[in-house]
Amino acid sequence: MDLAIADRGTRAQRDQLLALRQRMHVGTVIAPPSHRIGGARTVRTGQQVLVGSLVVEVTSHDPHLAVAVTPPSGTALVRH
Repeated sequence: MDLAIADRGTRAQRDQLLALRQRMHVGTVIAPPSHRIGGARTVRTGQQVLVGSLVVEVTSHDPHLAVAVTPPSGTALVRH
């Protein structure tokens, strides 16, 4: 897994990520400010993360993360 999005950055999500990491490789983890996930990258609205050829843009970080995924063509695929 190249990217994990901890949309709330809670202790419960931290525990889920730890369990997932025991089963597979987890690349970058992004989380909102004030998250409780060691090693996660803090992101804010407007920041982008490149995952392969996809661009994951943070469209909101308050109260939780929301993202838009865009392929190289520039058309948004998914908004969460």
